[in-house]
Amino acid sequence: MQPTRLPWMFIRPIRQGTAALGRRVMALLSARVLKFPHSMWGGTASTYFWSGCSYALLTIFLFNWLYGGYLMFFFLLLTIAGVIYEIQDMLLYHPDHPERSRLLVRTPAACALPYENIQLVTEDGVRLNAFFIKHQGAQLATAPTVLFFHGNAGNIGDRVPHAQRLFVECHCNVLLLEYRGYGRSDGSISEGGLALDAHAGLDLLLSRTDIDTSKIVVLGVSLGGAVATKLASSAACKDRIMALVVVNSFTSIADMGACMFHACIARLPSWMLRNQFASLAAIKDVTAPVLFVSGQNDKVVPPAMMHSLYNACQSRKFFLSVQGRGHNDTFLAPQYADAIRDFLGTVQGLSTAKHLSNPARNSYSAGVPFSQLSQHDDHTQQLVNTEEHSQFISERDPTSVLPVVPSGVVSSPSNWSLQSFTDVPEDGDSHSVYNTINDDATVHTAVF
Repeated sequence: MQPTRLPWMFIRPIRQGTAALGRRVMALLSARVLKFPHSMWGGTASTYFWSGCSYALLTIFLFNWLYGGYLMFFFLLLTIAGVIYEIQDMLLYHPDHPERSRLLVRTPAACALPYENIQLVTEDGVRLNAFFIKHQGAQLATAPTVLFFHGNAGNIGDRVPHAQRLFVECHCNVLLLEYRGYGRSDGSISEGGLALDAHAGLDLLLSRTDIDTSKIVVLGVSLGGAVATKLASSAACKDRIMALVVVNSFTSIADMGACMFHACIARLPSWMLRNQFASLAAIKDVTAPVLFVSGQNDKVVPPAMMHSLYNACQSRKFFLSVQGRGHNDTFLAPQYADAIRDFLGTVQGLSTAKHLSNPARNSYSAGVPFSQLSQHDDHTQQLVNTEEHSQFISERDPTSVLPVVPSGVVSSPSNWSLQSFTDVPEDGDSHSVYNTINDDATVHTAVF
């Protein structure tokens, strides 16, 4: 038996009567309020105040009675949106993983590297921690200097093995910059704050007199790739860096959310995303030469996103595809240091590359040496990795263009899965991993 519903013919008079009653009561209250003089003396101000409160209370009561359901639903949606907005930082930034990462920061001395422990202050007054691993003697003033931006977890101590390869095999000075809210740096993490940190790191290097400030290379891994791209694309900095290296990074936070959670996240308006890191848009404004390095077994950031960044880049660009390497161990590949060394040599016009060549169309046979090919300014090269070595293909060859993956429609492959939420090994002992890892080793993966 269905419940009896009150006919509309009865509901409408009730609402009209309620509204009329409300208007009558409000009119009475208004008359009562207005009969008191608008004076702040003689105690009338108190009466005026409480009469106004009664008027407001009745207004709220009647509004809630007539439209309370809609109002509560609106505030519920607003609350849910606020919670989601606030927890986005918790999903992206992991300064406390591995455990005690805010307290224990390994120094380059663990790898017998000469370094300075530098404390720098950003434009908004936040103190940052940094390690400057530098060559000695005349080589300090002639070597390129890498400004290194790390990923979303751990601290700069976990990146010392990576810096060791850049220092020893690529002959670079390396500034390991620790973001605000990470390791021993002060402050709280935000996208805008990371941008200020990046500018502070670059300003520090440009202010030094013991290095060649015309040879500054910005390198970012994962989240650091987005930070590096934003720095290199800014009008104030794009002409102050020699080159950009992006390793296993993403196109935007919205695209990563679409891959990890649901495709609808990529369609959300930008004001609903606390962090955006829109690298796909920023890379178009980069004018320095760019090397993109992608581990083809990356199960955190789909390699297709690196392809999209490469295709969107308008400057001189190169792409290194590293087979058999994932998100965290790409830098351990033998050809990684060779490719960066040759890339930097090419940018400086000093290349004597032995590992990189220009193969003929649809072939991986040796061709024109990379050092000769790079002399043509109208050429843009693409690095393609084989099991034995890396090679370059001219972008003029239509077969060399990487597949375009539009922003917001990136889909994860069938074997793409999350293994953990870190950007460093769980035990935090990245130095031991550097010395013992092999192709069959298991490496924990990262969020971004």
